[in-house]
Amino acid sequence: KRLQLPGVRYIDNPRFKENNILESLMCAREELVGDVLVSYGDITFHPDLVPALLEKQAPLMVVVDLDWKKTYEGRDDHPVDQAELCAAEEVAIDMNMPSAHRVLTLGKQVSEEVGIGEFIGLAKISSPALGRLIAYYDRALLRGREVPFQAAPTLRQAYLTDLLNEAIAEGEFIQPFWINGNWREIDTVQDYERAQTEVTW
Repeated sequence: KRLQLPGVRYIDNPRFKENNILESLMCAREELVGDVLVSYGDITFHPDLVPALLEKQAPLMVVVDLDWKKTYEGRDDHPVDQAELCAAEEVAIDMNMPSAHRVLTLGKQVSEEVGIGEFIGLAKISSPALGRLIAYYDRALLRGREVPFQAAPTLRQAYLTDLLNEAIAEGEFIQPFWINGNWREIDTVQDYERAQTEVTW
């Protein structure tokens, strides 16, 4: 059933059955202006998360749950290998910010051995970084939608994480915004039923 909320503008992806998350996002590319928050449509999270994320000055941040394994306990219909895990490293920035973490890679192809958390599908992207991300997508589009793109077999089937990995390969500094739970992905009927009792915010 479609959700229709007052004051929200909806843009359809007419080919959603044959493409994936990245192509859905690009259906709304004309609306991607200025600083943006990008969120998967099948997640719910604590209302304090967005204000805390907006306070950060980093040009490109992805929300990563360090306590991610707990969300998979008893989750029989959505296996762990579907988690978009994140690998990161600590790096020195400057005297004002002695250290920070940089995302090395993220997505379903990241193993549990190197993944330290799960990308929940929420990202904060500044206007300059957004322009570069769209340029990386357009460059890939020139090669064709049926050409492999990062971990995806084709651009048409690419995830948002594939575009973020392309950005990392181009030298973009993506920072993780760490959380510990307080979110849920609702991907199956079981997820929905569990959320009915577990989500209290």
